Amino acid sequence: MCRFEEYYNKFLGVNNNEITEHKVFESKYRDMPLNNKYFYPIIISNFNDSIICSCSSKFSSMCKSNFDGSMESISSILKAMNINRNKYRFRKMRRYSIESPDVLFDTKAEVLTEDIIRKVNFQGIEDKENYIRKKGNILQEKRQFFMLKDGNIAATAFISEVYSSGCNIVVYTSPNYRKKGYGKEVVKACINWCHQNNLLPIYLVEEENANSIKLVESLGLELKSHEWIISE
Repeated sequence: MCRFEEYYNKFLGVNNNEITEHKVFESKYRDMPLNNKYFYPIIISNFNDSIICSCSSKFSSMCKSNFDGSMESISSILKAMNINRNKYRFRKMRRYSIESPDVLFDTKAEVLTEDIIRKVNFQGIEDKENYIRKKGNILQEKRQFFMLKDGNIAATAFISEVYSSGCNIVVYTSPNYRKKGYGKEVVKACINWCHQNNLLPIYLVEEENANSIKLVESLGLELKSHEWIISE
């Protein structure tokens, strides 16, 4: 089993060595947030020629009653979840990774620190001390990186959390500095951090985000799965 499969099985809650077609699995990770704010209680994944459903335990019965691998069954699950409150929606996503730990990039990005945050301009961040408090271990563990231009943070990326040996990469480029390569530099630094810590870089991106897809594919990350995510 390759490193990604090992990670992905655990992340989805698959409890055997082979993903079984059209199965529903409970996963503790469906109740844990990504980037401290996004909950994905149901992930339907097209992986290794099988379509499986990974769900929070509170939606397990609903998924097992409705899911058969078809888009109609996925729509039925979403409809059932929205009976009382219309708060859930579909998000079509792609999950990328690169498995070789020998891949290390040359990058101009630097580690973001508390001192740097206090000294430079950071668009959208007015309360810098609160930002520093929220970042907590991310800054302490040196897993956030930045590119500086004209005294402004042009782009930043960080490892938001490590789940089942996979590192979730989050990247943001300031609108004034997009399409100039800054985002690519900070993502390189995140990939390096993952490999230096013997972890898998994971890049989850919306199907319609062409620029982000182009960025990650230019770095050699491979498309591992298509996913339909039901989220708030």
